[in-house]
Amino acid sequence: MGFLLFLILFLFLISLIITANIYKKTDKTVLIVDNLDRCIPDEMLEIIESIRLLLDDVEINEILKTIMLVDEKKLKYAIAERYSHQITIEKSKLT
Repeated sequence: MGFLLFLILFLFLISLIITANIYKKTDKTVLIVDNLDRCIPDEMLEIIESIRLLLDDVEINEILKTIMLVDEKKLKYAIAERYSHQITIEKSKLT
């Protein structure tokens, strides 16, 4: 439920940013995403990947600058969990 609510609010925020830019009320917007390390590993990576896909759009990337704050060890652990079949990392060093 929390993750779905986040995505809905995130999409609403993005639509506001795009609308504001269309009417030239703002040139740039900074989006700070904090507490990602409080999500379960799969949700953390889904959020990061979703934001990254969004920023692949050139027009949105010009308008929206994003800062994602996350505990590096937890991020490495989440990546190791998801892609363990593709990478070799000692998980014991990540916790």
